[in-house]
Amino acid sequence: MSTEASVSYTTAQVAQILNCSTDTVVAMCKSGQLRHLRLGRQFRIIEEPLEALELRRRKAERADARRAIDEARADGRLPPKLSAEAIALVRRILGEVADEQTGLERDAS
Repeated sequence: MSTEASVSYTTAQVAQILNCSTDTVVAMCKSGQLRHLRLGRQFRIIEEPLEALELRRRKAERADARRAIDEARADGRLPPKLSAEAIALVRRILGEVADEQTGLERDAS
């Protein structure tokens, strides 16, 4: 058992840190995403490094964004992913256009 005093936060404090609602913090506690203690009807969130909380939140947001993109591609609202060859071709073409524009600018001077 640790001799250090454990620091805990209220749902309102964590909501402010994570820039979300207290309802979201309560839902995160109930789903096991946040370590917490229950004191009657109150939740006290046990201190975790804030970086870990932010990292977990960013990972969830990225997963949501990836899911939304995949759904949009499946529905035809976004084009399919470009192959590596297509990306290389576009970069080569854009590079040639940039070279031509630079050459034109030099000729004009």
